[in-house]
Amino acid sequence: PVFMVHIVGLFFLGKPINENLKAWIELASMFSNFIKKIREKLLAFWVDKRGATLIALLYVIKSYNKSVKSIELLGVIPVFFKIIPQRSPKHLDHHPNALYISAFRVNNEFVHVVGVKSKGMIKFQHIFDDSDFHLLS
Repeated sequence: PVFMVHIVGLFFLGKPINENLKAWIELASMFSNFIKKIREKLLAFWVDKRGATLIALLYVIKSYNKSVKSIELLGVIPVFFKIIPQRSPKHLDHHPNALYISAFRVNNEFVHVVGVKSKGMIKFQHIFDDSDFHLLS
């Protein structure tokens, strides 16, 4: 069987991460544990943009050894490598091979960019000094 992991529903009604950092971390941890259990059962799955964002968020939080005072999601860019034309573009399995690039401003000092594949794996990360990041945009 194939499981498509799709984070639906409220997603905290679009509230900024800083408004409830603990709850976001808890949600990201629960999602990460869920993905781990699916992997252990050797089941196929994909994550969508929201799921990839949670994976990236948890990765960033862990990278700073819990010294995150503030974090802001600057944006997520999806890059689709393969499209299954028989599926509706609204279906997650229409684009099963994707890379989601998330950018977070951390502690108003750094911009942490993380790439997560639709299989839930971190593919790359880079940390910019916040002042350098503004030069790139």
